[in-house]
Amino acid sequence: MKKFWEERFGNSEYVYGRVPNYFVKEQIEMMKPGKALFPAEGEGRNAVYAARMNWECECYDYSEEARKKALKLANENNVRIQYHIADLEHAEFPKDNYDALFMTFLHLAPDIRYQVHQKFVDALKKGGFIVAEVFDKKQLPLYSGGPKNPDMLYTPEMMRKDFHNMRIITNESGLGYLQEGKHHNGKAHTIRFVAQKV
Repeated sequence: MKKFWEERFGNSEYVYGRVPNYFVKEQIEMMKPGKALFPAEGEGRNAVYAARMNWECECYDYSEEARKKALKLANENNVRIQYHIADLEHAEFPKDNYDALFMTFLHLAPDIRYQVHQKFVDALKKGGFIVAEVFDKKQLPLYSGGPKNPDMLYTPEMMRKDFHNMRIITNESGLGYLQEGKHHNGKAHTIRFVAQKV
C-alpha cells in the first residue's frame, strides 16, 4: 500500500488539489486556533490552511513524496507544519495533547480501524474535537473517489460506535459534490462527523 501512495504522490501535481476540504475549512473557521493533529494528511492542503488560520499543525502520513509536497505547499504559503512519516497502526501520539483532529477521507482496514480511532480519542485534550469527512458505503457505485473495498467504507452507525466515548455533535450522511483534484471529483456520498471529547 505504501508503494501505491508513493506513486500517486510522486509527481508535481497535487492530486487532491491545493485547497482544503470544504467541510474541514468550514469547521476550522468556526474554532478557536489551537494545536491540531492531521492523520494521513497527504499533500498537506488541510494542515497548510489551518496553519494560515494560526493553528499549530502536526501531520502524519507514511508517504515520503506526500511529505515533500506538503512542506513545499507550507513554504509557498509562508507557514510551518510538523510532518512525521509513520503508519497510523504503529504511530504513537502524545496523549491529551491536541485541541482538534482533522480526519479527511481516512479509510483503514477493519482489523485496525477501531484501535486507531481510539488512539485519536486518547490524543485529544478534554474538550477537544474530531472533525471528519469520509466516504459512506453508499459511495461504492460512484466514481468520485474512495476505496472499492466496502469493508473500508463507513456508515454513520460505524462512526457512532467507533467514537462511542465522545459527545457526537454531527454525524450526517449525504450526497454532495467533490472538487478536490482529479481523484475526488464528482457526485459523492460522504459522512460528515464532529465529536467532542468529554
